[in-house]
Amino acid sequence: MRTFYTCSLTRSLPFVLAALALACSSNDEPRPSASAENAGAIPNNTGGGSSADGKLPNEDTTLDDDASDTTDVDHDAQVADDAVSSGVSAGADSDNDGLADSVETNTKVFRDKNDTGTDPKSWDTDGDGISDGDEVLVTAGGLNLAKMGTNPLHQDILMEYDWFEDSSECAFHSHKPNSAVLNLVTAGFAASPVRNPDGTTGIKIIHDYGQGGAFTGGNRIATNDVVLDNGVGGDEFQNYRLKNFAENRRSYFHYVLMSHRYTYYDNASRSWIDTSSGQANLPGNDLIVSLACYHNNDFFVAATIVHELGHNLNLQHGGDNELNYKPNYNSVMNYKYQFDGVDTDCTPPGNKVIDYSRNQRIALDENALDERVGICKNTRWDWNGDKKFDARVSFDINGDQSFDVLTDYDDWAAIRLSWQPRSSVQKRDIAAPVIVNCDAHLPGM
Repeated sequence: MRTFYTCSLTRSLPFVLAALALACSSNDEPRPSASAENAGAIPNNTGGGSSADGKLPNEDTTLDDDASDTTDVDHDAQVADDAVSSGVSAGADSDNDGLADSVETNTKVFRDKNDTGTDPKSWDTDGDGISDGDEVLVTAGGLNLAKMGTNPLHQDILMEYDWFEDSSECAFHSHKPNSAVLNLVTAGFAASPVRNPDGTTGIKIIHDYGQGGAFTGGNRIATNDVVLDNGVGGDEFQNYRLKNFAENRRSYFHYVLMSHRYTYYDNASRSWIDTSSGQANLPGNDLIVSLACYHNNDFFVAATIVHELGHNLNLQHGGDNELNYKPNYNSVMNYKYQFDGVDTDCTPPGNKVIDYSRNQRIALDENALDERVGICKNTRWDWNGDKKFDARVSFDINGDQSFDVLTDYDDWAAIRLSWQPRSSVQKRDIAAPVIVNCDAHLPGM
């Protein structure tokens, strides 16, 4: 497909020929034209969605059917004129994001696709791993992310959910996430301290759980199998993903499979485990939430989605390490706070708030704990339970049978929204994904 270039609406033939020569030599990645329906679309919070094959109803993503013709000057001039009048981005594109420099006004205010407010020298102005062009125009694969609610000046995360229905271990039930669950997930990310180019804070989560309208990507998995063998790395997961997750979404969406249980092989015990609450790639975009008969506890489900998504975003159970149950690591990534929520009053018990850590708790040396200061320097805590508050106590407070210096971590500053390297340099810098099994057991699991 040609890349169109903006110029005055009155053209001379030499000018058109020069423009065509430049277009033919462009190294820009071909992009489908936005349809007339999308020509004036502005990212908003009401969104829309994508069908299972990635196309909106009645959406026209047809490429120029005369792309092979390089001699029909009158035709090409007319196409260029149509592009200008319909608002399709045209002209030099310094950052190769699909938006012309002339529409990337760098004002940090998004108005429409002809005044995006984005940085013409940045492929991804808001740093969410989605190019500015893909957040404003139709993607090369035909996705209209703008209609789903993306904004190139505000970080977005896209999620698709597929789910099982079964009668295993409890009455017939569906693992489909309901609106209450996803509202909790949305609120947790919206309240984050992450700053956006538009001057706001927070990250927007866009959920597709087959809720209707244009959001039809999520669906029930038609199967009688309620246990996923080998988790995200197994053939079952990969087959369900292949059949239910559109190819054109794979560079944009996290894929969530809501199952009853899954299994993985534990090398330490040399046995198969099926009591894990979830599993995810770190980093990556595949995750499982498997809460068995706790499927109807909205907080547990929401917190586990955020926990497993955190692994996709490159967080470990201790933030930047695997030291778990740290009372001063105030994050749902921590098993201590996954189901209880983080603490809001400087005492170790959780307070039913879904959040990642903000690195606000003091370091705790298990060989020299000061019970007079607790975890915030201002709220004492009796670590060894002797009903005294001593200045120096040795105690294994996270129960891992070792004595360490336990630290908090700034999860929000460390998350990586882009799980796919975009260049050979990034491929060298980003480690290969690993699969993380999550053994934060609920009662009875």
